[in-house]
Amino acid sequence: MIQHLVIFGATGDVAKRYIFPALAHMFAKRRLPTECTITGVGRRNWTTPQFQEHVSELLGKHRPSLPPGSRQGILSLLEYSRVEDLSDAGQIANIFKRKAGSTLLYLGLPSQMFSSVLEALAPLTFS
Repeated sequence: MIQHLVIFGATGDVAKRYIFPALAHMFAKRRLPTECTITGVGRRNWTTPQFQEHVSELLGKHRPSLPPGSRQGILSLLEYSRVEDLSDAGQIANIFKRKAGSTLLYLGLPSQMFSSVLEALAPLTFS
């Protein structure tokens, strides 16, 4: 079972319109483990509460029928990690410092950025 979901490009359009509404729907249908953490990765200088507020607003727009308890539930799973340079292995490694267990990565990035992110991920050991 996946314990962590890390979304690169979490402040982008695809995450806003599709990924977070789908995750909220999964949470509402009890298809997302409540002990799972979801880390949004982006370049914006946000804190976790600011990111949660952003996701709450977009859920209001793109998933208005979501029950209030489900909205709060999905928001409680969210954290935010700022990465200015996706090719910097040190910044990428910081995302995973407190993450043990199975991790799923989603690269919601322009395809030209994939190789630099994958190269930064290469030296990491996931357990």
